[in-house]
Amino acid sequence: MRRIDRYLLSEMMIPALVGVMLLLLLLIGNVLYMLLLVLYGGAPLHDIGMILFYRLPEVLLQAIPGALLLGTALSLNRLERDRELLAIRMAGVRLKRAILPYVVLGIISAVGMFVLQDTLVPQATHLAEVAQRKLIFGTPTSVIQQDVFFKTDNYVFYVGKIDTKSQVMKQVLIYKTEANSTTLYTIPLAENHHGRLFFKANPDTGQAPIFYIFDRSGIPVTTGSAESGEIDLKQDVWNFINDQPSRPEELTFIQLFRLLKNMRGVGSISGYTLPLTPPQLTFFLHRKLALSLSTLVAILIAIPLSVHFGRSGGYVGLLLSVVVAFFFIIAQQWAQVLAVKDLLNPVLAAWAPNALFGLIGIVLLVLEE
Repeated sequence: MRRIDRYLLSEMMIPALVGVMLLLLLLIGNVLYMLLLVLYGGAPLHDIGMILFYRLPEVLLQAIPGALLLGTALSLNRLERDRELLAIRMAGVRLKRAILPYVVLGIISAVGMFVLQDTLVPQATHLAEVAQRKLIFGTPTSVIQQDVFFKTDNYVFYVGKIDTKSQVMKQVLIYKTEANSTTLYTIPLAENHHGRLFFKANPDTGQAPIFYIFDRSGIPVTTGSAESGEIDLKQDVWNFINDQPSRPEELTFIQLFRLLKNMRGVGSISGYTLPLTPPQLTFFLHRKLALSLSTLVAILIAIPLSVHFGRSGGYVGLLLSVVVAFFFIIAQQWAQVLAVKDLLNPVLAAWAPNALFGLIGIVLLVLEE
């Protein structure tokens, strides 16, 4: 690496690192605020701290492009304001050669972003989601909603009505699947005691709980009363909560690719379900690549604006870079909304913001050259 490259990168690194720290504080503060709203301030501080810790890799993904933009804009603004960049260009170094270290750093950061969001982020995000769901739901059976079918590894539940205060469930159907048989429980009333369901007869109608056992061909082989029966759901439901991904950020690029390859209405992998259609899976698959390249786009935005307006001695270029980057983020969010709503081609939605704002940066750079 030439001395000029080392000098330019050294000018950039301190502002970029400071930018990472500031953006991390801002983004973590926003996550903490949302957690406190959701949990109503009643969660243990240790649990909230662990959720914030698990959220750090995902937040870091958001902070890196902004930090590189700030570092690039501040360093080039200072170099142009002090006429150092002018001296470099008068020495015969063209602008596109002078800014090459920033572009190379953007490419390296893009690779690092992809590795980060495909290795550490899915695991950490899943742990954060699991911890947050446990705090929100409080008890394992509270994840079961009324009038909705709910499936774990061994059970399928349906509950007609739930009294959230007394934890009494009415009109309960439970399917228990085993290797050679299936058991169906029809339960008029079930009481929840810390994850254990106790079957009761309906005191108003006298209807008793009944079980039916079916063989592999679906023929009932045994029928009987299930009154005073019980099922311990705690471990089964907690295992479901621990294993079930709820967001595409919890899956790696390969897992999303396999889901897309299956081309199902509801993607599934290793027994998991994720409520995404094939077009939505396509968007999130391409977004993993597009999000990584956003670091390079941020640098391409900052370079020409900082160089052009840095000559005036002010920070207009920096402010314009931040404004353009803000619209870049808004464009990414709108593209995601349109893709999820199936209103825009998923590949176009994933790549259009990068292509548009990257092209703007390249055109401005050519004009500045």
